[in-house]
Amino acid sequence: MKFVLQYLLLVLGFALLTYGLVNWGRLNFSLTDAWFSDGQVALHPLHLLILGIAMIPPAMWELFVLDSDTEAPPIINPVEPEGSSQPHSSDALLAKSPK
Repeated sequence: MKFVLQYLLLVLGFALLTYGLVNWGRLNFSLTDAWFSDGQVALHPLHLLILGIAMIPPAMWELFVLDSDTEAPPIINPVEPEGSSQPHSSDALLAKSPK
């Protein structure tokens, strides 16, 4: 279920980016009315474009984190139990290395 939510957020981010870019192009990439300086509060396509750009990296990051959590191999304790007669692998490497 977490994957579905993250994919939906990623799709929403790309949809907002595309919608903002296409509609800003229809305005000939004008920045008029992009700032709320004249008292009018209306969304400019640039606002949606920025929101889409801002949503994509966190959604992708969460997908990568979720994917790496599901495919991670089990953690093996590298420390031998007490009383083990076999040397540690680092001891064997040090014995083989030239001095």
